[in-house]
Amino acid sequence: MALMGFWGFVASYAMRVNLSFAIISMVNTNSSSHPGSQGANVCMNLLPNRTDLELEKDLKESIPGEFNWSAEEQGIILGSFFWGYVVTQVPGGMLADRIGGKWPFGIGMLITAVFSLATPIAARTGKGALIFVRVIQGLGEVRESPSMFLILPI
Repeated sequence: MALMGFWGFVASYAMRVNLSFAIISMVNTNSSSHPGSQGANVCMNLLPNRTDLELEKDLKESIPGEFNWSAEEQGIILGSFFWGYVVTQVPGGMLADRIGGKWPFGIGMLITAVFSLATPIAARTGKGALIFVRVIQGLGEVRESPSMFLILPI
């Protein structure tokens, strides 16, 4: 059971991180509203052994993102996940306490996965739709901790 809980946490965290990285990758850093250094700073954190010239060359050769979101808009989109996550901490714990941890964890994982698949469609629909999808993903992720405390023998 502990091994399943571990892999459940890994899958959940991977979805959260990969979606945030994907949203950042969807942004066109070559547009006039985004200085080239923004993309280079992100890459420098990921690839510390690369020189600025190599990163700048890679950024220019890479396919530009589809969306022209400002840094503030990106922050709102990325942060919207945590709006849903924070709001349901206590209700998620109460639900897991009442019905056990298995069902909230499984259903929450399903919700997060389905809305992860809807992310590209929502992004092309508009920022409001993408923010809505991210909030719902946050609602789905809240089941992790309270559910695991009930599933795993501690």
